[in-house]
Amino acid sequence: MDVCVVDGWETFKGWTPYIMGIVIYWIWHKQKGKEVIANEAKSIILKIIEVEKLNNSISNKIAYMNEKTNTKLLKDEILEFQYKTDDLHKDFDFIYEIIKNKDIKKVLDKYLAQSTLSIVRYNALLKSEISKENKRDVAIGLQREYINCGIKIKKYLMKYILYKLW
Repeated sequence: MDVCVVDGWETFKGWTPYIMGIVIYWIWHKQKGKEVIANEAKSIILKIIEVEKLNNSISNKIAYMNEKTNTKLLKDEILEFQYKTDDLHKDFDFIYEIIKNKDIKKVLDKYLAQSTLSIVRYNALLKSEISKENKRDVAIGLQREYINCGIKIKKYLMKYILYKLW
């Protein structure tokens, strides 16, 4: 009669490659997820910068409007600003679904509210009969508020790009 003797050390040596494979896969999987979030955050920051440039252009054109200003082109720019903001809204929803952080949700919502406010006020400024100085003050004020909201989002997303929030 033969007795089966199980050597613990031999069993451990046999399972070690499989255990190491699972651990390495798990670490890689976590790192890949962080990389996806970092790339998405980078993409959003680049889009925000593009929308900020458009916002600055609109604001400056309204602030220094005169009789020669082509309001049709300005309305088209405001419409483009609205489309790009809507596109950002989709990106914000996606990044929020990945991150699930309530702090970033507040910052993103504030940015979108400021975008909507800017669009409404820019359209109102085009139609209004207020003085050039008042238009300039309102347009520059909107520009500053929009830039401040953008700075907050970029600072927050930069932490994800640099892998600091995990």
